[in-house]
Amino acid sequence: MLTAFDAFGGKRKNYSTEILEAMSVDGVDVKRIYLPTIYYKSFNVLKLEILNATPDIIVLTGEVTKRSNFVSFERFGANRIDSSAPDNLGRIIKDQKIIDGAPGLLPTTFDYEPLQKILGNNCVECGYSQSAGTYVCNELLFRTLYFLQNNYPTTQCGFLHFSRFNITTAKSTAIAMSLGQYAKLLIS
Repeated sequence: MLTAFDAFGGKRKNYSTEILEAMSVDGVDVKRIYLPTIYYKSFNVLKLEILNATPDIIVLTGEVTKRSNFVSFERFGANRIDSSAPDNLGRIIKDQKIIDGAPGLLPTTFDYEPLQKILGNNCVECGYSQSAGTYVCNELLFRTLYFLQNNYPTTQCGFLHFSRFNITTAKSTAIAMSLGQYAKLLIS
């Protein structure tokens, strides 16, 4: 299962959506889910999909600006929302826990290494990031990790942030191609 967000902050399209739409996975059953960039709602939409499909792997994706890597592998979801940017309902949430009583950090459970090799073979710069930030992306990641930990502990979950910084059409194509190759690798 792969997710992407809709556009936010006055942008025409979210880069994560562009990547998922360009991804070719002929012969592979990959569920693509497009989520609203809205606190709480993005997870509620995803949760229904998880309950209906019970996936083995969930890869959440989002757009990030001004990171040098074109793809960032997020290591942790943080139990914190603290953003100066509004979600698509105009809400700004400052310094708030996502889930009371939950740990401060939850590690992602996705094995990034095979995807990292494929991206490297396709000349896409990638690397690790310690957290998905404190915006809707992180809120989705944390809630998803917490839900899976308590309900589907064998389901792997990770988050990829795609950077638009100095992006070219060739890099976008290489990222989409790499994700398609990775999806095919999983079923072989």
